[in-house]
Amino acid sequence: MRLKAYRYSDPGWYFVTTVTGGRRPLFGTITQSGVELSRIGRVVAEEWESTLLARAWISCAASVVMPDHFHALVGWTAAPANRAADLSAMI
Repeated sequence: MRLKAYRYSDPGWYFVTTVTGGRRPLFGTITQSGVELSRIGRVVAEEWESTLLARAWISCAASVVMPDHFHALVGWTAAPANRAADLSAMI
């Protein structure tokens, strides 16, 4: 869900959730000790870390990869003049 009149390029904090199609558990499975990520789940986690490294102006307070979705709490105050800080482009 997105707010129609809201500019997601504005600085601030955002809670992001992405869900797999049909909520299929593509990213891993739940075990007694927690979530065991699949190969795809590990790629999601690694790419998220790469995204944060490539965009040093973005802060991530928390993130988690679950079997059928991904959550992150991200924020920024300003992006460099030559880079767009757009939430949808980052995700």
